[in-house]
Amino acid sequence: MLAFSKRDHTTKWWGNEERYGRPHYVHVVRDSAGQLKDVYRYYWDERGKPVLDGERSIYRWEHDPGLIIEYRDGKEIYRAEAFFTG
Repeated sequence: MLAFSKRDHTTKWWGNEERYGRPHYVHVVRDSAGQLKDVYRYYWDERGKPVLDGERSIYRWEHDPGLIIEYRDGKEIYRAEAFFTG
């Protein structure tokens, strides 16, 4: 189950100037050491329920999203795993 908070920052505050048509928010999950673990975007529907919409990045390490999932109105539309070699 994903966590959501009415205190999450808007996507505009987060640095995303894209216009979605309604306010979108960003939820950030950090581990006990303060490293990014999960970042996802959502909006609140008319019933007050959160709906995933936009990019979700799941991090293996800081600055290294291992999985990127794109959502539109709560449905997954794209998924990519990042593999780094070298």
